[in-house]
Amino acid sequence: MSKEIYTLEELCDSYQLSSAESARILQLCGPARADIDIFMAVSRNRSSLESWALNPTAERGRQLR
Repeated sequence: MSKEIYTLEELCDSYQLSSAESARILQLCGPARADIDIFMAVSRNRSSLESWALNPTAERGRQLR
């Protein structure tokens, strides 16, 4: 299998997900590894993303000057 896409089994193993959750993500994002890896990074670091989106000049809780 190409390293550019995830199979259901690879996605389950890579992110310790159930088959149902992996199938949902594949349906949502498609099989492209890059898209799924970005989706998973964002979904697992949602609090960091939300704080950055509200203040993109902030760095780890403090504002850059």
